[in-house]
Amino acid sequence: MGNKGDIQQLVPMQCSETTGPRPSPLPPAGCDALWPGPVVFVLVLLGVFEGFLFALFTCMMFFSQVHAIATDETVSSTRPHI
Repeated sequence: MGNKGDIQQLVPMQCSETTGPRPSPLPPAGCDALWPGPVVFVLVLLGVFEGFLFALFTCMMFFSQVHAIATDETVSSTRPHI
């Protein structure tokens, strides 16, 4: 199915291992190459914050609709309330 080179690509390299040129776009550094850059870290934090704000907005809209249904605020203001 595959050869030994395919299996070696699936095994993560240890920090102390240094081999020849690698076919990946990662820099050939030690453990520093395994850590994401500060830009990626900030983008992940912004994504989590955006997700939190969206969840808060969704909950507010949901409970607003539940309150409107429970208090029967769906009746038009032009018709007399029965």
